[in-house]
Amino acid sequence: MPSIEQRQKAQALLELHSSDQILVLPNVWDPIGARVLETKGYPAVATASSAISSSLGFRDGEQVSSQTMLDVVSRISRAVGAPRSGARGRAFPTAQTMAAADEGFYRDVVRAGYRGPYMQQIARVVAAGSLDLEALGRASPSELTDDDLEARLLALPGVGPNAAAHIMFLMGRYSRLILDSWTRPKYARLVGRSAVKDATIQKRFRRYGDYAGLAFWMFLTRDWVDDELAVTLPR
Repeated sequence: MPSIEQRQKAQALLELHSSDQILVLPNVWDPIGARVLETKGYPAVATASSAISSSLGFRDGEQVSSQTMLDVVSRISRAVGAPRSGARGRAFPTAQTMAAADEGFYRDVVRAGYRGPYMQQIARVVAAGSLDLEALGRASPSELTDDDLEARLLALPGVGPNAAAHIMFLMGRYSRLILDSWTRPKYARLVGRSAVKDATIQKRFRRYGDYAGLAFWMFLTRDWVDDELAVTLPR
């Protein structure tokens, strides 16, 4: 039986979908991303299946169960998370706690696979004060260009172009296209091709400048909404 709190949250989400205002529902794959978006004023977030799948070492395409995706965050929080102020659950652990965890924790508890050492490295530099991830999210484009932001993200352990593009989306930077195992074939299918080169896709959406990645995402997901609301982009 859903709790009163769950019912209230469900009603609030329903009202967001029914409002006259356009609902922008960004996707996240970890608690940190959700917190960043909350500080940006987003009233709700969704989960990104391709990002979560990639973080678990799987290709996207329903190869990871919903329970498995939820288990990753739950395992971390249960193992080392601080008690919440609420009645249930535990908070996501601090960078200091994550930095102090050994390799066995990432391997056996989090089950992060090859990404475990990267998570540990990032936690350690954040805990040491050498890296301020929150500052990257707060910086405006005039203070930190998309090129510079991408370069700093790519310098982080385990972060490649696809992960950097996802992180930039969470920070409200939409100039990069998310090109992964789901977006590439989906785009090719929409344009009636068996495959399309990344350079060709990027060239088509370059006209949208700072919003190229967002335009690409809207094109890919146009079949998620009613036909009369679908986005059609010029070729």
